Amino acid sequence: QVLRELQQQTAISDLGRIRIGRRYAENVQGNLENCLEIFHMQGLGSLRLVSTCDASGTIIMEGSDLFESLEKSPCPQDHFTRGFLAGVISRLVGQGMNCEEVSCRARGDDSCRFVVSPVEKQPILNLREKLSHE
Repeated sequence: QVLRELQQQTAISDLGRIRIGRRYAENVQGNLENCLEIFHMQGLGSLRLVSTCDASGTIIMEGSDLFESLEKSPCPQDHFTRGFLAGVISRLVGQGMNCEEVSCRARGDDSCRFVVSPVEKQPILNLREKLSHE
C-alpha cells in the first residue's frame, strides 16, 4: 500500500518500481529460500520456486498475496517483485538476469507467475544448487 501511495503521489513508472525492487534485493542476503522468507516477513507477499532449467538458465517463480497485485488491472502489476527477483537471482547465479511476469492476479489470473532468465541467453549449470548457496 505504501508503494502504491508513493507511486500515485510521485508518478513512479513501472521501470522505476523495478529499479526499487533491485535496490531492495541488494539489502537482502542469503540463499533464495532466505531471501523469499524475508520478502514474506516484510509483508510483501509470498514467493516460491516452481522450477529451474539448466539448459536455458530459466527459473519459474510463483507469487501469492503480492502487494502490487491487490488492485485490478488489465496488465501485470508486480514490477517491484520483478526487480527483486531479478536482483536476488542475479547475485546468486553470478550473472545478469531479467524477470518477466507472465500471469498476474491483478488481471484475473489464478496466480502471479514470473520467468527469470539470463540477460545473455545461455545455460546455467547447477542452477538449483546456485540458488540454494549463500
